[in-house]
Amino acid sequence: MNKLSVSPNSYSSFWVKNMFVAASILYGTLPVGGISPLQAQVQTFESYPYLQKAYKEEKKKNWPEVQALMEHLLSREADNKTAKTLLIRAFLGQNKYKEAEAMAEKVSSDPEGSQQLQNIRTTMLSKGLVQENVLSSWLKKSKDNDKTQLINAHVNRLASTQNPDVALNWLEKNYSQNDSRALRKTRSVLAEKCNKNDVVIDALSPLLASHQLGRDDLRRLGMAYVNNLDPVAIDNLLPFVSRPEDKKLLATAFVFKAIAQKKGNLAETWLKHWENIIGHSSDIQEMQWNLAVANNNVPEIIHLSGPLRKPCLDTVEVLADRDADAAILENNQRLGSILLNACKIRSRWKTIPCLHHGKNNVVSL
Repeated sequence: MNKLSVSPNSYSSFWVKNMFVAASILYGTLPVGGISPLQAQVQTFESYPYLQKAYKEEKKKNWPEVQALMEHLLSREADNKTAKTLLIRAFLGQNKYKEAEAMAEKVSSDPEGSQQLQNIRTTMLSKGLVQENVLSSWLKKSKDNDKTQLINAHVNRLASTQNPDVALNWLEKNYSQNDSRALRKTRSVLAEKCNKNDVVIDALSPLLASHQLGRDDLRRLGMAYVNNLDPVAIDNLLPFVSRPEDKKLLATAFVFKAIAQKKGNLAETWLKHWENIIGHSSDIQEMQWNLAVANNNVPEIIHLSGPLRKPCLDTVEVLADRDADAAILENNQRLGSILLNACKIRSRWKTIPCLHHGKNNVVSL
């Protein structure tokens, strides 16, 4: 420990102190078991040189000197809150987190001290300096918000130093029944990283009806439904999504997921259902055409051939290879005799010229 460079004159200090004590007794201001205002002034007078020196050393980041000064001052004035605060800073400046936490706990009775203690503990957790049993004791004494913050700090440390699965397992084991909004969101973030869609849904879906989910939460929940190929759940979620681009993202993500899973009928059905959300761009219509072709949806093929300006020979070829009779029955008035003859003589369709058939002709030239 550094040798203290500031020390009041002991002789002067003795007479000053006793002078104030005598005055307190004379005027009856010395309470039993306590100190009078005059004595408080004496303490302020005596502590000033140490505090002044400590502040100067703090600016230099000379933390050992600050620690030495404040420990000496506290040995004389055990209740000096300013000295305790400076000592905590000195401990933190030297990465002495356990000592800082112990001292901070002594001054945690007021809101400022309580917040300082909480900040030190979360820092210790983020650095992996806390054993499980110590964390448990902290959690038992903490209020709900502080408890959630400590838990988050611990699981974030587990996720970064080990992996999200370890963090999620710890959280599920110890706090799976906790209804805290913050902890539910923490579970959902970890579960998304672990590709555990059911856990994401279990964590976030109870918060949906009460509008407690933010934009990222809604996206996370929606993508869990997408991965589970649950279009009904997505459809129920979309009214809670405020931004049109976010709605479109979820709807198109489902369609692409269904196509990737070779569920073309499902993709086509919900692409049609969400067409006001997804839009009517040429790319979307081309996707609808390809799905209709893959699913042998003759009416949809005929319906889309016009907006997409499909060449008549391409459309006739697609229809001729499918249910040509149904196509003729459904579209006879629009296609007329040209499409009828083309379907009947499939082997000669390439020789059929593309003729215009008025305004209602859906086979483009």
